[in-house]
This record gives sequence, structure tokens and C-alpha cells, in this order.
Amino acid sequence: MAAALLLVTAANAEKTMANTNRQRLTADIKHVTVFTNGAQVERSHSMNLTAGEHVITFTGLSPYTDVKSMQIKARGKLTVLGVNYRTTHPDSLQRVKQLREAERLVKQTADKERELKAQLEVVKAQMEMVKTNSSTNNRTVITPLANIKELNNYYAQETLELKKKAIAIDEELAKLAEIQEKQEKTVDSIARLKLKATTEADLTLQVSQAGKVEFDLSYYVRNAGWYPTYDLRSEGLGQPLQLSYKANVFQNTKEEWNNIPVTLSSANPSRSNIAPELRTYWIDFGKQAPHYDSESISDGSVSGVVLDENGEPLIGCSVLVTGTSLGTVTGYDGRYSITMPRDKKQLQFSYVGYLSQTQRVNGSTLNVRMKEDTSTLDEVTVIGYGVSKRSSNKVSRKAKDSAPMVEAMAGAIAAPYESPLPESELISVKEQKAQFGYEFEIRQPLTLSSDGKTTTTEIARYQLPATYQYLGIPRADKDAFLVADATDWQQHSLLEGEANVYFENSFIGKTILDPTVANDTLHFSLGRDNGIRIQREKVSARSSRRLLASTQEQDMTWRITVKNSRKEAVSLTLQDQIPVSENSNITVTTEELSGGQLDKSTGFVVWQLQLQPNEQREFIVHYRVKYPKSRRLVVE
Repeated sequence: MAAALLLVTAANAEKTMANTNRQRLTADIKHVTVFTNGAQVERSHSMNLTAGEHVITFTGLSPYTDVKSMQIKARGKLTVLGVNYRTTHPDSLQRVKQLREAERLVKQTADKERELKAQLEVVKAQMEMVKTNSSTNNRTVITPLANIKELNNYYAQETLELKKKAIAIDEELAKLAEIQEKQEKTVDSIARLKLKATTEADLTLQVSQAGKVEFDLSYYVRNAGWYPTYDLRSEGLGQPLQLSYKANVFQNTKEEWNNIPVTLSSANPSRSNIAPELRTYWIDFGKQAPHYDSESISDGSVSGVVLDENGEPLIGCSVLVTGTSLGTVTGYDGRYSITMPRDKKQLQFSYVGYLSQTQRVNGSTLNVRMKEDTSTLDEVTVIGYGVSKRSSNKVSRKAKDSAPMVEAMAGAIAAPYESPLPESELISVKEQKAQFGYEFEIRQPLTLSSDGKTTTTEIARYQLPATYQYLGIPRADKDAFLVADATDWQQHSLLEGEANVYFENSFIGKTILDPTVANDTLHFSLGRDNGIRIQREKVSARSSRRLLASTQEQDMTWRITVKNSRKEAVSLTLQDQIPVSENSNITVTTEELSGGQLDKSTGFVVWQLQLQPNEQREFIVHYRVKYPKSRRLVVE
């Protein structure tokens, strides 16, 4: 009875499978939202289905798809019975055929080699036989001289022919050895090649009535992202800052995003969304304070080289500061350089065909060797998307203006001076505030190939009102630094990123644009200015040491000379310091500061100066330190 029931069940299952309609299709990509780490891909497809049960297989999905994020919506007169996901290797059958063919050729060559070696052994045996027969020791009767000569000629001719055969076989064996070596390398290379992987989704449907159905797919995929960079330009003192906002987009998802709408989002779905919890801080001898994961690093620049397993440089490898939108790519020699924020200490390296790595930064140099076997070279492609437009409208250059600018794209070819090229428009981008950050909807379709290349697109230009002043700290550095303070930046969708700084058409260096600051002013260092000369020297005549009954006193005097060699007046913040005592036996008194403002808690002395062209001023810092006579104290 049980056996009969089992047969009936199996028969019904086979009948059901036979009645199920199966179709494989690739849904078109309609939109991609690129996050700072990862992307959301949206696909759609419509088709006509007959009534009955159907299994629709969606193919061509990225192998880096997070199937838990997959959403499939079906519209029509149907019922969704189930969804199943799997990873397949569509080129596995072809790869097996290639491998078997390569192995067949190796076997064929090996068989030919064995055959030739057998022929060579026969030839050698024949040569031994000829040698034996030609020997006079084996003759039992007297042979006439004429016959001996005839036999010698015969044996010589036979030996020569056999030698030629042996040489020909040796040459053919040598050629076969070369062929076999190449064939074995081919087998090894095919065997080592990674199979192309893809994700497939099987959607089982019960269609109640024949007609049109529509499908929408949405899923999160790794190995994609974007990071902002900026060009910060100033044409001179008193001019507003010109900010060029660039998006660097990359994707190695194994999907081809051809001519599709793209939205850039500042969100990062890959980050943990679980709120932290405090743990009780138990204090006792031998106990440590609770440790919470943090990524901190002192301010500075980190550089290095990224290599593959063979020690070759990787071009276009993506380098991101973990937990931020800061990033860069390696150059033609595999080298990179990135400015690290003060509170970060990890870098993430990713490259097509290689495993992503997150490395801790412990110094100014970090070299990385990527794992996996590939030799693809990536590069940075800069896309302008400018549209020529003749217009007489020009953006106001007043410092109070803060409107987006319409300027010629960077890198455009200059026309003759008497006939300049018309300015171009930026690619159309809609900025909007999202629930968890900002979004930039690029209204012109983009093509982003899955080849590891980074596409840089300028998405906005702004003018920021700015005030300029110089900062001089001669005790730490003899040069004066130009600092720009920009305001009205909160109305723009700025993210933390690295900025190239240009002043008066000269490249100054790199800095970090950090919009996470809690005030309404962004500070930018525009570099050193040799036009402001600062000198700090000790005045020996006013610096002395005196011994008293139980104490000693030491006077220190410094002269600071400042000169403005520029052609315009400048504002300068000059800073120096006097020591601050943390010992009650040591007292510090201020004797002279030339009008400087003293912060007694830090010992910092500040002068706010307005220097006219070629104006020179001097300032004196004089302080006295008193401490016990029996103690030694180092006083600068």
C-alpha cells in the first residue's frame, strides 16, 4: 500500500513539473542608487503569460547581490507561490570543455612522445646489432678481402642511416617537449581561471488568467560606491571661494550599467544600524575601563603603494577612509596619498577581481598587497558632460553671493584670447535632502562599466563668501599661512572629502573639507605665503639668570619681527606663548607682551594685526620664571 502511494505521489510530481512553464529572462536596469558603500539596483520587465503555473528565472544579477535585500513585486492576475535564489556559473560547461580539450591535446602529445621513444629504442638496438655483426671476432671462417670491404661498406652505410634516424627522432622529441610544456601551461591556466558567477532568482507564479504581467526587482549589491572630492579655488584676497564638487563613482558588480539614470546617496547601508550601549564602568586595581570600538588617528597624510600577489602595481585601486566618504584611487605606479581625519585610523582597499581589505593605519606609510590573481589595469575617467551655451549672464563675484556658478568645465581647451570659448553648463543634477543624508539625482543617463574604473563627474559648483587672514606662529614655523574662512556653506549638500587647493592659479596642496563641524564657518588653509616675513629671535641682553637666597630667577626675552611685503594690506593673527606652571614651587610672571592678549590657562599670546603694504612691526615677549635654588629647570 505504501509503495503504491509513493508511486502515485511521484507520478503526480512529474505531471506537475511537466505542466509548469519555465522561462529565463534578464530584466532591464531602470535606475541605480549608488551609496558611499554599495548600490541599490532597480530592474523591471513586462511580459504576457498564459494561465497556469510558471517559474520565471531572472538571470544576470550580480554575484555580489545581498539576497536578503532582494524585493520582487509582481503585478497582474497572479499569485506568487515562492521565490528561490542561487549562485550559478554560466561559463562552467564551456570551461570544462576547454579544459578537456586541452587535456586531450596533452595526452595526444604524450602518446606521440612514447611512440617516438619506442622508435628510438629500436634504432639503438639495430645499431648494436650492426656493430656486433661487423666485428671480425664473430667470424668462424676466412672471408676474402673483397668481401670484407663490401661488408664494411654495407655496415658503414647501415650505421649512417640509423644515426640519421636517431637524430631525426631526437629533434622531433625536442619539439614535442616544447609543445607539451605549452599545452600543460594552458591546462594550468584554464584550471586556475575563476568561474564567472551570477545570481539567479526563481519566481514561482500561479496565473489565474492569461494576460500581461509586470515585475519590479530591487536589491542591494556590494563592490560599488562613490566618494566626493573638491577643487577649492581662490583668485586672490577679497575674492569668494570657488568650490567644484566632484563625485567619483566606481562599480565592480559584474553588471553593466549602460545609459541608466543614477542617483548618488550619502547613506551607507553597510554600516551597522544598531545603537551602542554603555557598559558599567567598574573601577578597581587591575581593571580597565570599558572599551568601545573606535577608529582614531592623528591628523596627517597617509601614502603607500598597492601591489598584486606578483608584486606588480595595481592601477585604479579604490582607497577609502573607513566610516567616511573620503577616498582616492591609486596612480599608474600603484601609489596613493590621502589625508586622514583626526578621528579615523582605517583604510579600505578594493579592486575588481581582488578581495577587499581593511587595514589599520599606524603611521604615515601603508603598503598593501592585494589577494587574488588578475592583471586588469584600471584608470580614472573624467567625464564633463558640458553643453555649450552662449550667454551674456555672468555670476556676481561679490563676497556676499553664494549661488551655484556656471563656469567652463575644468580641462577645456582654451581658445585664442580675442575670441574666448563660450561657457558650458554642468550636467543636470537635482540635489535634495533625504532622511539619512543627501541625494544627487543625475538627470543625464550614465554608463558605468564593471571594469574597476573610477568615473569622476562634476556635479555642482558654488561660490562661498570668504574672509582671508594670515596666521603666523613663529615659534613653530617661520612662514605665515593664509587661512580662508567660508560662510553660507550649510545650504549646500557638502560631504566630508579631500580637496585640492588652488590660490591665484597655483596648486597649493590638499586639505580636508569637513562639513561636520558644529559652527557656521569652514576653515581652509591655503598654504604658505613668502610675502609675509616673520622672524623670532632671542634678545640676549634682556635674558639673564639671578641667584637669590633660596630661589633663582630667569628672565627670557624674545623679539618677533613681522613685515608685509605684499602690495596690499593684510590681516594677520600672530601667536606666541609663555610657559604655564603646574607646580606651586614654580611661578611665571609676565613682564612685557607688546599689547598681546594672554590666555593664562594655556599661555597663548595673540596679536590681531592689520599690516599695510611694506609695513614692518616688532613685538616683545618678556617673562620671568622663579623656582627653588636647589632645583634645575629648563627654561626656553
